[in-house]
Amino acid sequence: MGPLLTGFWQRYRGIDQQANALKVLQLDSGASLSRVKVAYRRLAAEHHPDRGGDSRCFIEVRKAFEVLAHYA
Repeated sequence: MGPLLTGFWQRYRGIDQQANALKVLQLDSGASLSRVKVAYRRLAAEHHPDRGGDSRCFIEVRKAFEVLAHYA
């Protein structure tokens, strides 16, 4: 694959990842980084294993935050 096609697929996957991350953090598209951080902190506190939460949900929330922080 050429660099143009490779770049297209990287952006395409990034858009899918962003949409999924917004869904996990229960945010609308176009949410600011500060809103992303607030949603992450709220959900991380709720799902943290040390506080009786589900570790799988916590990991999913953390990964969603990392994706959105990367693209912000």
